[in-house]
This record gives sequence, C-alpha cells and structure tokens, in this order.
Amino acid sequence: MRRMGSWTPVFAVAVVAALVTLAGAGEVPTVELTGEINEIYQLVTEGGEVYEIGINDVGNDLVDSHINEKVRVRGTISTAEDGARVIMVTSFEVISE
Repeated sequence: MRRMGSWTPVFAVAVVAALVTLAGAGEVPTVELTGEINEIYQLVTEGGEVYEIGINDVGNDLVDSHINEKVRVRGTISTAEDGARVIMVTSFEVISE
C-alpha cells in the first residue's frame, strides 16, 4: 500500500480554503461609466479617470469601431498587476452629442 505524503492534508486544506474564499466573494458588481475611447484603447471618463478595456468580444468591438467617440459602457472593474484599472465591458452604447 502506498503511503500518503505529509503534504497531502495541507494541500487539501489549502484547496478547501480557496474555494470557500471564492464562494464568499460573491459576484463583482456591474458599473456604468461614460467617457471617450482614446487611440490606445482606453476609456477616459469625463472626470479624467483612465480604464484599460479588457479583452473580450464586446471590448474588442468597442475599441475597433469607436475610437474618439463618447460612449457609455457597462462592465466589471478589476485591477491589473501593474495597478491599472481594467473594465471588462459587457455592453456599451455610443452617445450622440
């Protein structure tokens, strides 16, 4: 019979703790921001806040077709490892001025 290593219980506890933490985190709230898409694929809000556009189909459509246009975007915000704020866009609309 093969003997379990002493690390196995520690690993199991770590996995369970990670799952409990993730389950307790709940859903990330959706936000709505208004601003302009600049030439380097960022949303710059009317207040001057800058958000990188996350890579997904909706975000790609936004930056491919609406550079220098005013838009209202909905999505979730996270922080990249370098500290940049990133919005993962779930929907957007172009605002006519």
